[in-house]
Amino acid sequence: MASLIFAKDVYSSGFNSVQESDTLSRCLEAFETGMPPVLAVLNDKGKYEGMITRRSILRSRLDSTATKVRTLMKVAPPVTVDFSLSKMAKLMIESEMRQLPVFEKNKLLGFVTDENIIHAAVLQEWGNNAIEKIMTRAPHTIEANRSVGAVLSLMREYGISHVPVMDSGKLVGMISIQDVLENIIGRRGARQLEI
Repeated sequence: MASLIFAKDVYSSGFNSVQESDTLSRCLEAFETGMPPVLAVLNDKGKYEGMITRRSILRSRLDSTATKVRTLMKVAPPVTVDFSLSKMAKLMIESEMRQLPVFEKNKLLGFVTDENIIHAAVLQEWGNNAIEKIMTRAPHTIEANRSVGAVLSLMREYGISHVPVMDSGKLVGMISIQDVLENIIGRRGARQLEI
């Protein structure tokens, strides 16, 4: 019989934060440091107000130098250290949030991510299930000669973060939001060095 796993067992305690009045470009800088999945958004008194993800910034197409964090900040349902793995997974599905803030006595301890939950579930008996039982059977794909804009539109339309890349009906690779973000950051960094 598998032991119960709780938020206290899986949350990530190290997190970066930004002010709600910061610009999105400040967020992108914070994401470059350690590549955290989410940033805590604080008000001018240092109190937690919400969170922001790389994904939401990338999908927004907003001017990152002028747009304030509060524009894209999301308020996720909070969890406490005693929330079970299944309760957190259900909450993520219902709220359509991939990260949840973990609190203890009104103090933000960190975040639990969908990856934390999946990793913990795999370590239990659930991890012995065959892939074919849970895989997406007809994934959305894109041809290798299509543009980055086209794949971002596909991701946005279907709420996905990874797309198989095809060439004449043959799988040739996979592209993710992370790939696009790293490419954008890499190019911006290279441009800044040229200046």
